[in-house]
Amino acid sequence: MRVYLIYLACLVFGYLIGSILFAEILIKIKQGSDIRKMGNTNPGAQNIYLHVSKILGALTGLLDAFKSLIPMIIADYYFTLPDFALGLIGIGALYGHIYPLYFNFQGGKGAAVIMGIFLFFVRWELLIAFIVVPILVYIIFKKNQGVWLPFAVLMTTATFSMFAGHSPEIKTIMIATVVLGWSYNIRALPVMVKMILHRD
Repeated sequence: MRVYLIYLACLVFGYLIGSILFAEILIKIKQGSDIRKMGNTNPGAQNIYLHVSKILGALTGLLDAFKSLIPMIIADYYFTLPDFALGLIGIGALYGHIYPLYFNFQGGKGAAVIMGIFLFFVRWELLIAFIVVPILVYIIFKKNQGVWLPFAVLMTTATFSMFAGHSPEIKTIMIATVVLGWSYNIRALPVMVKMILHRD
């Protein structure tokens, strides 16, 4: 029973941290405006990067990644929790970002939060993906590279991690993170297929 309470506490803690939307906060501080009325209306780093400021967008992405990464590092250092419990903190942060408690459960897509999880568990696979994937994306897709790049990096990292010598728990976390994160974005698949068919 105790272990399940720990799992629940990790999930809830991650969710509460993940519910902090830095895109909303930074735009309010900088411009006093609403990110949901800019660009693609998504309260995430990519929208800020493309339509407000590249520096501010990069900062937002970094802070979003820290929402999963830093709590996992702290929990691992001070409480030496098992990998599965640490993964639940990251997954909680991901769903907090997508369905934020403090912002009427309407959040961002979660790509940066997923990268924070990957950086904790499979940093080398993520590094390789960051080196290889941009080259392939810019060769294959002549348009909308910024849309494809995060998706491709995450999927490539998850795939690489399946063939590495990680524990079954870490591999399960990788699969669950990708499935849960991108199931929210399933409505974007028709747009992506259209981009493939008309990429020239």
